[in-house]
Amino acid sequence: MDIILKLNEAFESFMSYFNGRKESIAFLGVYFLVLIYIWFQKDKEKIQMLIPMSVFLAATVFNFFVMEYLVIPLGLDTEWYRMYWLVPVIPVTAYGAVELIRMQENKIRKCVIAALCIMCIYLCGQPVWKLGYNLQDNEYKVRDSLIEIVEIIRQDRQGDTARVLFPSEYYIYEVRQYDASILMATGRDTAMSAVRKAQNGEEIIFSENPGERVQQELAAANMCNKRVDPEVLKADLAATGTEYVVCDSKTDSEAWFEEAGCAEIGGSGQYKVLKVVF
Repeated sequence: MDIILKLNEAFESFMSYFNGRKESIAFLGVYFLVLIYIWFQKDKEKIQMLIPMSVFLAATVFNFFVMEYLVIPLGLDTEWYRMYWLVPVIPVTAYGAVELIRMQENKIRKCVIAALCIMCIYLCGQPVWKLGYNLQDNEYKVRDSLIEIVEIIRQDRQGDTARVLFPSEYYIYEVRQYDASILMATGRDTAMSAVRKAQNGEEIIFSENPGERVQQELAAANMCNKRVDPEVLKADLAATGTEYVVCDSKTDSEAWFEEAGCAEIGGSGQYKVLKVVF
């Protein structure tokens, strides 16, 4: 009896974690149904391509014993959710829908089944069912100031993309989800390292690499109110192809970037948007 209770607790813990990460497991059932269909089709190529991988993932990623007694105790649960992306749920589900449509003998039945498949996919998908079938305008809860900043840049930029230097780790995370046309002036890890060092009050040792140094300069100016050399800053902005800089108006960073050849074009809240104009 104790074993059954422990199994139940482990399973509930796993499902709670899985639901929290995936937000919707509606397609998972369809995925396994299609795998069963492929198995009974006796198509060796498809079986070899999908079945062994699915068995391996079921024995590891979808195994609540592994989650409860190995992953969580080792502190790997913050990375483990990425393993779910290895499961080819979307292509296999789509394949099953196409096969179901192809089985129909006439065009009318094909159209009806296709419509039902589309409806099923739509109704099962997150965030539709989770939000009571009402789509949110701001699903990722991107802060209003970032939306306003991106809109300022969209209206000003000449091309389809813009390379921007952001001061805040929240913006660095969120802008990648909100608008793919807004490019980072430096690498994500470089940006996060510079921002966090400034937040923790650590001394920022400027790199010899302009791509790293320009983010360090912004972090030092914004978070430590530390003056940066306008000439070096200008050279780094040019070397990284930076087109826009977002500065904190509570510090003197805006003035220093203006000395380096930037001009204010707008702002939101405490942040100002500067355009590189040299």
